[in-house]
Amino acid sequence: MACLKEILQANWNRIPDVGKALIIFGILYYPIGFVHELGHYTIGIIQKSSCVIHWWLETHCEPNPNNWVYWIMGGIFGTMGSSLLLTLRRIKNTRWFLIGVANIIFVHILFAICEAFAHPLYLHSLIFNFIMGGLIIIFMFFSLLPLIPRSKKIT
Repeated sequence: MACLKEILQANWNRIPDVGKALIIFGILYYPIGFVHELGHYTIGIIQKSSCVIHWWLETHCEPNPNNWVYWIMGGIFGTMGSSLLLTLRRIKNTRWFLIGVANIIFVHILFAICEAFAHPLYLHSLIFNFIMGGLIIIFMFFSLLPLIPRSKKIT
């Protein structure tokens, strides 16, 4: 049975650019999410808390450093981590790669703002999380539009 890597290598040129951008987003979501959690962890350790990062992308600190610097630093680390991907020279800077990374950057900027300034809603409101998810989907939709091929016929 072929592994995912072999399947992607054999069929990569057949995948539309929109699919490639979504694959990049999916591949980067967890590692950049871990960098996001390292931001919370770093501030927690600096503020003399005992912190643990869980594999499901949550950081728990005891005592909890309940201030906006702690909450915003995760999004800042995530944004910086994903922005650094744009500086790699070995990765071919194609439109689908740039759009996939831009979506990750947008997600972490949104997380930074929401975690810092609407933290109780971010943790406890299902409606707020649906609104955040909707914003992410709307941004992804509009950022993927340039990758959709259009016909050049004028009627």
